[in-house]
Amino acid sequence: MSKKILGFYFFVIGLIILLKLIFQDKIDLFLVSLISANLFSIPLIIVSFVNKKHFLRYFFPGTLTFMTTLFLMILEIFLKGTDLQIVKLWPSLTLISGITLILSYFFSVKKNQAILIPGVFISLISTILLFFAISGWGSFRQFLFFLVPSVLMYLGLYLLMCNKNEEKKDK
Repeated sequence: MSKKILGFYFFVIGLIILLKLIFQDKIDLFLVSLISANLFSIPLIIVSFVNKKHFLRYFFPGTLTFMTTLFLMILEIFLKGTDLQIVKLWPSLTLISGITLILSYFFSVKKNQAILIPGVFISLISTILLFFAISGWGSFRQFLFFLVPSVLMYLGLYLLMCNKNEEKKDK
């Protein structure tokens, strides 16, 4: 990591602490920490596109942090005081990780299906859980009935997307 990026991080952290000391009641520290975490994730995303050799090493944590903090900021700013709180929207956090895996597959130079298939599976399960959490329809037992076909679909996708090289190794 370059000294300029590290210096920027220290400057931002110091500025946040100074502003909190000066404006104690007017600054929401949770929101400021989310914004600073979002600012720290942007260089990781940029480095991932510059350094293609270690793309996933930088892209996945950068994108996951960026999308999670963005979700929490939207939740804090726009949905505060409404019925939709983190208690009901917790599957969105796992949905974000599934979407990050899918994005990692599409943006990476090496298209590794070991990244795509879990991303699709996590996104599918998270969407179903989000539906149950928001709508209040059904119970977890009914979700388990949806889980069995989802696992079968996941297994089918894995077998369909299996590389021909792996098939040759099996013979």
